[in-house]
Amino acid sequence: MFLLQLGLFQLAEEIGFTGFLQHHRQDRNHPMKLTLYVALLWAVWHMPDHFAVEGWGIQALISAPVVVAIEVVSLFFARASFVWFYNGTGSSVLLVAIFHASFDGSINELSYDVVPASNTARFLIFSAVIVLFAATMIIATKGRLGRPANVVPVPQAAMRLASTHSTTLQEDNRIRGTPEIACQHTTPSLACVRAGQRMSGSCSPSSSGSSLPWETSQGAAGVPT
Repeated sequence: MFLLQLGLFQLAEEIGFTGFLQHHRQDRNHPMKLTLYVALLWAVWHMPDHFAVEGWGIQALISAPVVVAIEVVSLFFARASFVWFYNGTGSSVLLVAIFHASFDGSINELSYDVVPASNTARFLIFSAVIVLFAATMIIATKGRLGRPANVVPVPQAAMRLASTHSTTLQEDNRIRGTPEIACQHTTPSLACVRAGQRMSGSCSPSSSGSSLPWETSQGAAGVPT
């Protein structure tokens, strides 16, 4: 039964949410932002379960936003556990799926023996276990959830590179005693232009090495040579 559940449900689910969505956003977002992003989509994914049980009546539609909100909170902590487990197992989707299936199996099968109460009571108790475990991981890893401290999301890394590039050019100008440059750093590879004459070395006007727009055959800045 466990292998059947793993093969039909959790493995396919984690291939999509962990192997594709989470993996491709891994280097773009902070682990906590990534967890929230995946949890939101994961909550929408689980909504058909709500309508399968409650039907498509007015009452089910009215309660749907509340169910989504509850799902987002609970799945945020569940996904935080999966993100931590994924990073800690060397990016193994299979082990995350087994972990997911083990948890779901515990709720679906063992919960009736462990917690002989209503479905609501069982849901709240096992949700509290998830929240406690995930909160411990978040605090222990300082929100990084197993991601190495030296790994920086791509947008932040690009901004740091642009800032370092600008600082290096300004320091080079100061040492050389050349005029200040006007440089747009929307990306680190943009051409930098300074007044008067072209700076050689660290920044070229274009990849092809062509002259600046206002430079003519007479020389830089239209000044005869």
